[in-house]
Amino acid sequence: MAVFYKDLSRIIRLDKNISKIPSPELVLKTRDFRTLGNIPNYTNWRVSVLGNSIDEISFDVPKFVDGKLNPIWFKLTDLKVVELKRYGCFEIEVTYTDNTKTVKSINGYSLERELGQLILHDFHVNDDDAKTMIITEYNKKDFDKDGNFINTVFYNPDDTDHSLLHRILKEKAPHWSIGYVTNYISIGEDKPVKDVRKFYRSFTADGTSVYDFLTQDIAEECNVVFLFDTLHRQINCYSVIDGLDKNGNVVKIAYGEDTNVYISKENLATEITLTPNVDQVKNCFRIEGGDDTITANVRTVNVSGSNYIYNFGALKDEDMPSELTEKLNSYQELLDSKAKGYENLMLELQNAYSRQSELKYTMSPADGMKDDLDVWVSKTAKEQFFDIKQKLINGKIGVEDIKIASVERVNNNIESMAQVYSDTRFTVEVVTDSGICKYDNNKKIWTGTIVVKRLTDNSMYPPSKDDYKNNTFQVAVVNDDYNLTYTQQKLKIALAESDIFNIDTDISNMTTSQMREYFKKYSLSRLYSFNGAYDAAVSLLQEAFSKATNTAEISAKVKEFLDKYTNIKIIVNECYKQRETECKEQDLLVSSLESQCSQYQKDCNMQTYLGDDLYKQLYKYIREDTYNNSNYISDNLTDAQAMDKARDLVEVAKKELEKACVCQRTISVTLNNIFALPEFEPLYDSFQLYNYIRVRTEDELLKLRILGLEISGDSLDTVTVTFADKIESITGSTEDIKSILDQAKSISTTYNSTVKQADKGSQASDYVTDLRLNGLNAAKTMIKNDNSETFTITPGGAIAKRMDDVGFYGDKQLKILGNGIYFTKDNWQTICQAIGEFVYTDKDGNQTLDYGIIGKYVIGELIAGNQLVITAGNGKVRIDQDGITLSDGQVIKYEKDAPMSEVKLDYMNSTSSTVAPDANDSNWSSTCPQWEANKYIWQKITSVDANGNKEVSIVCVSGRNGKDGEKGEKGDKGEQGLKGDTGLNGKDGDNANLFFLESSVETIEKKMTYKNTTSVSRCMFPSTIYFKSYVQEGNTAKPNDYSARYMFEESTDGTVWTTTLTTEATPQNYNTYNNGKGYAYVPYSVNTNYIRCTMMATGTLIKLRQTVIPIIVSDVVKSTKKQYYVSNSSSSVTGGSWTDTIPTYLGSKYLWSRTYITYESGYTYDSSAQYESDLTIRLKDMTTFQTDTQDKLNALNPTTLVGNDYIFSPKIGGGYAYFTNRDGSYSVEIDPQHAAGDKTLDKYLFCIRKNGNTTPIMGVDSEGNGMFNGNVTAKQLELYQDNDKYGQFDMGCTPYNNSEYYGLGIMVNGKNAINGDSTHRRISFGVTPGHIHEDIYFTKGSDGNWSSKHVFYNTCELATTSISNLTTLNGQAYDSGWKPVSSYGSGISVYSSSLLYMRRVGKMVYLKGAVTNSNSITTTETSKKTLFTIASQFRPSYPHQSIQQGSGSNRWIMEVNKNGTVTLDRYSNNTATRNTVPTGAWLVCTTSWMVE
Repeated sequence: MAVFYKDLSRIIRLDKNISKIPSPELVLKTRDFRTLGNIPNYTNWRVSVLGNSIDEISFDVPKFVDGKLNPIWFKLTDLKVVELKRYGCFEIEVTYTDNTKTVKSINGYSLERELGQLILHDFHVNDDDAKTMIITEYNKKDFDKDGNFINTVFYNPDDTDHSLLHRILKEKAPHWSIGYVTNYISIGEDKPVKDVRKFYRSFTADGTSVYDFLTQDIAEECNVVFLFDTLHRQINCYSVIDGLDKNGNVVKIAYGEDTNVYISKENLATEITLTPNVDQVKNCFRIEGGDDTITANVRTVNVSGSNYIYNFGALKDEDMPSELTEKLNSYQELLDSKAKGYENLMLELQNAYSRQSELKYTMSPADGMKDDLDVWVSKTAKEQFFDIKQKLINGKIGVEDIKIASVERVNNNIESMAQVYSDTRFTVEVVTDSGICKYDNNKKIWTGTIVVKRLTDNSMYPPSKDDYKNNTFQVAVVNDDYNLTYTQQKLKIALAESDIFNIDTDISNMTTSQMREYFKKYSLSRLYSFNGAYDAAVSLLQEAFSKATNTAEISAKVKEFLDKYTNIKIIVNECYKQRETECKEQDLLVSSLESQCSQYQKDCNMQTYLGDDLYKQLYKYIREDTYNNSNYISDNLTDAQAMDKARDLVEVAKKELEKACVCQRTISVTLNNIFALPEFEPLYDSFQLYNYIRVRTEDELLKLRILGLEISGDSLDTVTVTFADKIESITGSTEDIKSILDQAKSISTTYNSTVKQADKGSQASDYVTDLRLNGLNAAKTMIKNDNSETFTITPGGAIAKRMDDVGFYGDKQLKILGNGIYFTKDNWQTICQAIGEFVYTDKDGNQTLDYGIIGKYVIGELIAGNQLVITAGNGKVRIDQDGITLSDGQVIKYEKDAPMSEVKLDYMNSTSSTVAPDANDSNWSSTCPQWEANKYIWQKITSVDANGNKEVSIVCVSGRNGKDGEKGEKGDKGEQGLKGDTGLNGKDGDNANLFFLESSVETIEKKMTYKNTTSVSRCMFPSTIYFKSYVQEGNTAKPNDYSARYMFEESTDGTVWTTTLTTEATPQNYNTYNNGKGYAYVPYSVNTNYIRCTMMATGTLIKLRQTVIPIIVSDVVKSTKKQYYVSNSSSSVTGGSWTDTIPTYLGSKYLWSRTYITYESGYTYDSSAQYESDLTIRLKDMTTFQTDTQDKLNALNPTTLVGNDYIFSPKIGGGYAYFTNRDGSYSVEIDPQHAAGDKTLDKYLFCIRKNGNTTPIMGVDSEGNGMFNGNVTAKQLELYQDNDKYGQFDMGCTPYNNSEYYGLGIMVNGKNAINGDSTHRRISFGVTPGHIHEDIYFTKGSDGNWSSKHVFYNTCELATTSISNLTTLNGQAYDSGWKPVSSYGSGISVYSSSLLYMRRVGKMVYLKGAVTNSNSITTTETSKKTLFTIASQFRPSYPHQSIQQGSGSNRWIMEVNKNGTVTLDRYSNNTATRNTVPTGAWLVCTTSWMVE
């Protein structure tokens, strides 16, 4: 692909016809590049072009031109696009100024700025997150068949899934494409080049814009720049450092030419300024990494034992006292002498750290990947279902006491064991529907089914409730303590919960010595977890044995079982103690090495070595700065790897300090505008961005790189040029890379850095506001108190839990929901305590919904309430409002006053605050009135006790001065009081109920079709929602179905609700409706945006639970198009029809337009019709011009009419015609009589030329001869002497013998024979389907057909043979090169990236690669599977058979036949003659054969 560059001469170039630089041509466009019109009469234009940053353009556009409205005025709006003709496109911002000269001021920014508004989120490239992700269908392309991670390289057009540049655009900017990309990466001026197809780095982007990621993250890491072709939305990438080979030779040239442009005060420069940047001179760096671990490791790897490095450069020799200089030199010699020993010691320490980490944390046996990763990843819910089903049937299910076994107890055991047998990517639930799930207590048989759900895509098997009955199976239920069925079952569950069930299975058949060797391969932390798990297993077995009725039941087999786990526990404990000893020894080694390192650092301490006096002297010269590089972080690194990273950081910092200690200079030059001077025209193309030019000052000659240019329409005589700063080093080298890369600025927001600084003060309040308005993102919020505690906010509530010492979360957890706080001791199998809303059932069976506390213990010094009931669990003692009731019915009472049976509150306004209103006044109301000025609110309290006694009190509750003020700020927290005494343990309280309302969906999608339909099913998905109700009674294991009553409401705005449906007055168990889906509700209106379902209590209208389901419009626009209408009126659409094309003729009519939108759902929408006044005027002007022109031509007959800007004539004769474009760069000349008088051109009747050059671009003379000064492109080109095509010269593609002949040919046809041989009729040179790049001719045989083919080289015949049998060419073995196989059998394709290639060298043919199948394959002796077909030149003379590798341990026979077909047969794993080839098999195709 051609190199793209920002051509400055396209913007500013001298027009020699008018001897000045014309204003650039500007065109207004939409963002999809539809032209709206040229921008006329603009003023005050300025263009700024930068190499590695955003180009800018600005200009003013007046509203009126010569008293008429500027036709483009109303179309100039924000975010439109302006094309700077032939250069690029700019996104504009419009500032409107209304004064005596109404203008719009336009500021444009090159179109790549739109990439600053496209943000990359969770974008991982080769980082730890990408490499350690669980392999799913989504990301399996990032792993090979062995499970190895496939790195994403910088650029690879042949594998866009693993090409960084392609991934960025695919992720966020698919409307941009990739243009030119450098073929190498140079990571340093002294480093060998890297191939872009092999070079990779790790990147992480979250919240970074595409533009910033390209121009900063990637550019800085890879030393490249990105140039954006905004005319075509294309991204181009170039290296800015020359590439070196491993010997240091330049083999790749960076972007930008070293030109011969020379600038001095004697030619172009008016002023050259060199400004020193003294403030930037630094000779001391304090090195900091991206985190504290790396920063701490800098001290470790630095022999001085600090984070500081020094380089004093010229200061040491030019200004320091000699004593200090000598001491610094000797100090450097000390560091040099210690460096090697310290480096070796550090390597030894690094290895010790690695071994220490391995022994303690990472050591484990090498677990091999699954034979076929694709099969493992793609395992379906159905496959998992049948695996679990078979294991449950084979294994039986045990219960603790079969006499009281119930379907619920068996269900729990079935579900627990099913989860043990399940892959961790699946969840399993038993279907508890009584119509499906049954337990026969007599036969001890459970009948039912399970539902398996795959977490990666939520697919299920059975897929629906309708499929449950067809997938039921039976499992035997036993209680055989002799075989320990139930105990083994509990053991498996316990081991699975400890994540060692698979390990326990692996070692089940090992001997004691084998187990010992196996566990020796694990780290200390893993052995610790094993020790605990097997200790728990032995305790479980011992507990089971203790419950046996007599010792005779403990048979030899049972004892053997107990001994086995006791033995494993002993072995694990032995291995743990041995590993613990090894860890202690390794700790001692690490400590010893650390002490030696500390001694090195002590010896190399600068302050100690210089002494106090010289050290103080040194500080007069120190210019310190912090070198911080956030790219160096320790995430997921071992101690040794972190040290390596810190060592790299120190080396990078040293190189930067070599530059920082030298005073850098900034060069600025003011130039006469080179593009306005004709004598400099030959240099126009050289004066381009990134090119090098020479600038001569009085004292030196500088080689500088052009980075930017700015020109203004008000001062075209000068141009401002920006050069890259030359960064000089103490080593004498210079570079400008940093200056180039620093030019790129972040454009993800339009706020500048000053605004950002000013905004920081408001960020805290903004954050609080965001929390108030939007709430926390529940799916992502996690608060970590320390390394062992987490507080996670999820959509299902907030969960607090603690991790144990081994790294597992305990069963004791806390959860906060919208209406309660809940505690569990068994990981949410049950709830042991709750604080919140629940329904309480009293002794009379009445239900009350309220807030309270449910728990085993309620302890405190005072328990008080209006209605207090305390009862013993056995009912013998009860304390309530009646007193204390004993078991014999005796009631102990104490009453001071009769209890109140009724209290009523009333309110009214009064003008007095002292005189109470009359108690019988009719203005008393149960509703408290609003406060009114100069009035007082009084309250009347009427109470009646149980004896009927009535009491009334009246009190003033609101004064006249005004409403209560706003709540004041929260006061300071008081000191903590003394801890109270521990209360007595209370008795168990009554069980309370927790209620749950479940809906089948959380949201409903609504398509735009709702606007033209009344059918909910046509626009809402799903259109039916199912609801279920559950109740958890106290501490029961699982919630049960609840018979409830539902009320449904709908709303359009979420605030105003309309009741649409209330279910039957008698509550029903709706969970069984619709085959177990629940109660079905269909929205009443297509305009509904919210549905609210309220669950009400049995026998009451108390609201137990409520849920709101939002309905979201999720349709997307598929296409838009503009349509046009020719109307009889300028005020309405009438008399015509809508069309997709703009008319070219209006006459006296008017043009209207509208936008026609099509959505993905099929819904279409027409925008309101708009009258196109400007376009109507233009088309009418064109119509008038066409009519007027035709009228004038008709009236001339045959005279000619000449005006100021036109000529109308039916005939123009004599002379010549000369036409030019607007800037005069191209001309078309018609000169049939050579009237122009130019003798050098008089042979051309017609020609086209560029810039007045003597040699035209093309021309035709009087003989019909033509010339082209450029390329001629044609599909077929024939040149011949006469109609018989004698001596034909042929280029293109010619059919021959049912195939194609490609290339260049010279034909002798029907004329003279060649070399006296009358049978030769054709000579050709070129390429044939056999890929023969030599001279070939064909002869005519005795049968009249062209058949034989002869090969020549330099007119000397080498062989007489057919192409398919060609073996040598010019004395060399014929080599076809590797050619891809292109013809595949049905359902066959290449396997992953293993392309299938063939190659022929002489008589040998080679085949390599692999294929796969999209359907399973079954073969027989007479029916073999054709995999692919090879070209004729590769086909063997006899069938060729070979044994090839298949998936896993399978093998198969590949046969290459004479007709080119390649077949598969006898696919086998050595257990059968022929097996079915499974879908997606790996079929290796590697063999060779000879062509006779």
